[in-house]
Amino acid sequence: MTVKPKQLIYIDDSGDAGFKFNRGSSEYFSIACMVFNDWLDAEETAIKIKRLRRTLGWSDNREFKFHKSSSTTKQAFLKAVLGCEFRVWAISVDKSRVQNEEAKKNAGKFYNFIIKELLAHHINDISNANVHIDGEARKAYKQAAFTYIRQYINKNAKRIVNMSFANSASNDLIQLADMVVGAIQRSKQIAKSDSALYYSIIESKVDLWEYP
Repeated sequence: MTVKPKQLIYIDDSGDAGFKFNRGSSEYFSIACMVFNDWLDAEETAIKIKRLRRTLGWSDNREFKFHKSSSTTKQAFLKAVLGCEFRVWAISVDKSRVQNEEAKKNAGKFYNFIIKELLAHHINDISNANVHIDGEARKAYKQAAFTYIRQYINKNAKRIVNMSFANSASNDLIQLADMVVGAIQRSKQIAKSDSALYYSIIESKVDLWEYP
């Protein structure tokens, strides 16, 4: 009997979950899932990222972070992974249009609601999945998200086999999620001269849901 490879999903977000716009809260909040249907595709993508570090003359453990990278590095990274075998499910939220008052008052509930909406939007494409979320277990609202997502997505079938937090500093595929969601978030910052530049490189791989 052929064993179906485990699906691997790496998730990161950009922006913030706050609604205090007069105190610096971002206008948009974005979440992106990097979806690999075979661990070999994930491994090959990670190797591409490792090779890019060598090309750039970086040390092997230097981290790719969208907000810390130069425009040249951002473009080089996104072009390097463009031919890799993964898909991107993403959601970008215009927070000024959110009507859920309870979510607007609680960052954890807002985060849970949005990530659940994104995964539910693709529920029929989730199968035998290991999900890795950038973050730290000590953040209570992200820990709560684990239970929330499992209960909802696995309600009628066990689509998610395992969920865990991942440290971006040591995980190339979480760094991939960071760079891609950063490009999506930047595309919403239309006042910036490079707002469309990075997303235009990776756009062909992205299924972006504009919410609400």
